[in-house]
Amino acid sequence: MTRTVRGLLAALLLLAAGGGLRADSYYVIVFGAESKPERPKYSHSWATFVHVCGDACGPPSPGQMEWFTISWLPCKVELTPHTPLAEPGRNFDLPTTFDVVLSQCEYVTAFGPYEIDCRLYSRALEHFHQLESGRVRYKTLDWIRDPRRVSNCIHALTVFIPFHLRVHVGRTNFGSVASWAVTRSYDRYIICKHEVHCRVADALGLRAYPIKWRTLDDGRPHPNRED
Repeated sequence: MTRTVRGLLAALLLLAAGGGLRADSYYVIVFGAESKPERPKYSHSWATFVHVCGDACGPPSPGQMEWFTISWLPCKVELTPHTPLAEPGRNFDLPTTFDVVLSQCEYVTAFGPYEIDCRLYSRALEHFHQLESGRVRYKTLDWIRDPRRVSNCIHALTVFIPFHLRVHVGRTNFGSVASWAVTRSYDRYIICKHEVHCRVADALGLRAYPIKWRTLDDGRPHPNRED
């Protein structure tokens, strides 16, 4: 047997062995909520990050999934944009966040689910623990604040990426528009922005909620558009 043939056989054996491996995958869904007519006081942006252990053809089973949500709000929930001081914040889980925004008659938009690089998942998880520790405070208008110490809901989703996005909350930069910008800021970590993974959303039980699903391919959502 020649050296070339032996090399080809070795390569085929490695490929065959690798085909049996189950690679982990990571996903993000970015949500935005706002009232109609739009008011910053009744708006929110949050995201859920998902780790699927092993490759699943259909919806992953609960035993295959780990996930967490970054949903940063004041402890009292109600937003007071013009208060001069930062206040205690709380990171809400996914079901409680839906309870909050739907109780305020806000409409929910979601981007994804997109498959992401594990680096984004790891950085988001680290910031999740920072928020859970109580060391970060909340402020709706946080323009001059260090978002690692004082943050609104938008910057809680971007502070953990290099050259993180700063969104100045104003007449339109909140809710679904802000969440679109957050999703765009994850561009370098999204595996394929033209592909969404509905099975992940199904596994999280998101069909139970009134969500308008969008993608980055749809373009920037207009705050007054009804489609």
